[in-house]
Amino acid sequence: MSLESTMTRIEADAGASATSFVTASISPAANSLILLCVNSSNTNGGTAPTSITGGGMTTWDLVATAANRDNRVSIYRAQQASPGSGTITIDYGATTMTAINWAVYDIPGAIVGNNGAAAIGQTATNTASGVELSVALTTYEPNEMEFVSTIREANESPTNYPFYTLQRQWPASALSLANDMTSMFKASFLITWPSGTPPIAGVGLVVKNASGVQPSFRDFPKPKLKEVA
Repeated sequence: MSLESTMTRIEADAGASATSFVTASISPAANSLILLCVNSSNTNGGTAPTSITGGGMTTWDLVATAANRDNRVSIYRAQQASPGSGTITIDYGATTMTAINWAVYDIPGAIVGNNGAAAIGQTATNTASGVELSVALTTYEPNEMEFVSTIREANESPTNYPFYTLQRQWPASALSLANDMTSMFKASFLITWPSGTPPIAGVGLVVKNASGVQPSFRDFPKPKLKEVA
């Protein structure tokens, strides 16, 4: 079964003008890969969280992060055989964030091990300004899932992919959460937006399927041609 068909977004929200933020309570499934996407904005170059705790998980580990000007996008992972439940605290120490938003995904069927590290394949990051951002994910196989989260300083959804795109719109009182995510078997993702020249940052990763990879056309032998006299 494909990972994207079983993945569930179990929480998404936003906040502003604070040093610490608390999500709604989540109840992760046993051995599911849990991905927490966090976007943050402030005038200090898009500060990263100092700690992520709670949600019924013992530890949250950073997968990858990227920043562009005042904006940062980060993805964290967690995985447990017997998770609890509860809220997640996203803490920035003494730094007040202008705005943040977040989303939590529960992905059953991913490889289990090392708090989700075993389920993560290639990662990629990139930054740009304007209407395009390319995130190159090239090392994966059919039946694995490509997952991309972006932050862009404008309230516009992408025009070509229905990504779950965590967006930061200025001012902070007008935060927007865009549509859902996508995963496609492509050499890279080129995400486009309608207009403008705001800064963009993106993080991508490959999630490995516990059931293994499915054969692709590359795995089948080439047919032998019969000679004709």
